[in-house]
Amino acid sequence: MKKQLLVIATLDTKGREAKHIRNCAIKLGAHPVVMDIGVAGKPLISPK
Repeated sequence: MKKQLLVIATLDTKGREAKHIRNCAIKLGAHPVVMDIGVAGKPLISPK
């Protein structure tokens, strides 16, 4: 069973960084779940 990792980020300002962390987690065999807590604008990436 894959370990889950919760990535909490403001995707409206740190979307690229959250995407990088998500991709690294996938490469390490984890199942990342991205939670968007941004309130300033549109997310730069999809939290899927």
